[in-house]
Amino acid sequence: MEHVPISTVGLAQEPGRASAIRRAADAGTLVRVRRGTYVGSDEWASMTGRERHRVLVRSVLAGGSDSVVVSHGSAVAVLGLPWIGAFGERVTVTDPMRDRGQVKRSIQRIGGAGRQPSSVEVDGVPVTTLTETAVDVALREHPWRAIVVLDAVLRRGVERATILEALRSRRARGQRRARELVEYADPLAESPGESITRWGAHVLGAPDPVLQQEFTHDGLLRDPGRPVVRGSWCDRRVRRAGEVRRPTAGADTDRRLDRREAPGGPSPPPP
Repeated sequence: MEHVPISTVGLAQEPGRASAIRRAADAGTLVRVRRGTYVGSDEWASMTGRERHRVLVRSVLAGGSDSVVVSHGSAVAVLGLPWIGAFGERVTVTDPMRDRGQVKRSIQRIGGAGRQPSSVEVDGVPVTTLTETAVDVALREHPWRAIVVLDAVLRRGVERATILEALRSRRARGQRRARELVEYADPLAESPGESITRWGAHVLGAPDPVLQQEFTHDGLLRDPGRPVVRGSWCDRRVRRAGEVRRPTAGADTDRRLDRREAPGGPSPPPP
């Protein structure tokens, strides 16, 4: 469900209603998102960090930022792409009318210098396309964040060549690293943990893993040929498979690499 903030913007002719909204905020019934926009306190408490950021996006746009397009990390939140860390309390937009950037309390404007980014509408919010967002993140964000987003964009069907073409059209610093990230991204990486682990191994010069490798052993299971294990990380040279697991109830919140011997190799040690 998309959360829509309550706004006092445009209520100049209804001062009583605007005052009632502010009194509710003072009483704790509403939470102030930014000047002039509010959300019910119970609703706010139930939201994820992504949902709160999306509400902030709507609040900023309600303030009259007509020419801007939601971009970078804020676009990641709106498009539902995976992200590492918090989205923050500032909305990032690209403003084609500005040559230079501008940072304020709740909005960061990236100067587009006349360039109109390709965009789509998501629930009425103008946001950069998957391709545009992938390039923005690759150029500006930490490699861990970038590779997670790039893998996800490829999983959604965007062609690598399309992202590289969009990257080449940009006149921005960081082209070399961004191109390396795009070229190494892999749609078979199914979680942020896999994406980050792959990139870390790449930086360290480790061999590229085979992702989502299925191992079979006829006769071990009732159905011959059925996979025994599907390793999210496989190095055929040392006959080892690994899996980046999501935490379960009662487990550590950190991602853990579970190493297993591939079928045909030595048996794993007992737990």
